[in-house]
Amino acid sequence: MGEVSTVLFRPTGLDSRGAIISAGVFVTANHMAMKKLIRELTMAEVRSNLKYAATHEWIEVKDGVATVGITDYAQEALGDVVFVEPPELGQQFAVGDEIAVIESVKAASDIYSPVTGTVITVNEALESDPELVNSAPFDAGWIFKLQMSDPATPVNLLSVEQYAELCEAEEH
Repeated sequence: MGEVSTVLFRPTGLDSRGAIISAGVFVTANHMAMKKLIRELTMAEVRSNLKYAATHEWIEVKDGVATVGITDYAQEALGDVVFVEPPELGQQFAVGDEIAVIESVKAASDIYSPVTGTVITVNEALESDPELVNSAPFDAGWIFKLQMSDPATPVNLLSVEQYAELCEAEEH
């Protein structure tokens, strides 16, 4: 059986929503390249309006309130989410504190606070529908909201470009 050449598209940028776009074509004919194609075509979504923690949480800050969830990359790594243990209302957390737990069919994973603040809301929909973390990690799958102690966005958070680089480095 002869080898088949395949045209592959490589991610090269972000669209206006922060989703990865593809351009640049190269040709290959081996199995490893096909695995790479599959990985690149299923690359995790990142959004440019968010900040990211190196521990794979995303954060959106509006009027001193931080909405937090796990990234698309993290939910893909976890697999099917079956349970989310959110923090308790009124609890205070510092940057890096364990704040919640997500359980999947593969493993349990701690969620860390990307900012210092007090829990003011948790996503109650996740109690009956934890799969929202998989199906809509940036939308209906958010986990909790914190009233930030300092309304300035912390400098320890990553930009969309820095987070995409982190994910790519973890793939290798």
